[in-house]
Amino acid sequence: GTQWAVDVKGGTTSVLVTRGRVGVRRPEGAAVVLGPGEGVDVARGTAALTVRTWPAPRVAALLSRLGQ
Repeated sequence: GTQWAVDVKGGTTSVLVTRGRVGVRRPEGAAVVLGPGEGVDVARGTAALTVRTWPAPRVAALLSRLGQ
């Protein structure tokens, strides 16, 4: 199955996919699709969402904090 993590901090929602694919979008705007190892930071506003491959330390920190 699909595995992903969501974190909210300081007005930014971050989504990371570890397995499968997940779509992310703002209420208004185009969706992005994340694959394994990819994440997106959704800050307040209307800026386009940018998919990035997350560095291993960031992935490890988030998953560790979530007990995974």
